[in-house]
Amino acid sequence: MGNFRSCRYYVARDEDSEEGLNKYVIEDSQIEQEISFYNKINILDTPLDSECKYFQLVRTEKGLVAHCKVLGRVLTRSQAVLCNKEWEDCPFRNLA
Repeated sequence: MGNFRSCRYYVARDEDSEEGLNKYVIEDSQIEQEISFYNKINILDTPLDSECKYFQLVRTEKGLVAHCKVLGRVLTRSQAVLCNKEWEDCPFRNLA
């Protein structure tokens, strides 16, 4: 119909509000936040880094998790390892 704002489910979003895990990203390593996810799948055993600009480590109450900005979600440990080693060949990175 061309006017999606007339939909009764439409909610105007404040442009300054944080979305998803962005509100949990920390600048100070002393602060920890709780994010709901599967510990055994998502908590990293060791801190990983990636050359990909969309890769982000997030400190939580339970440990470090990897977050992909392109996918907009927390990565599993195996995905985080691939992002660390094979970041140049990532098909999602090319979508962004």
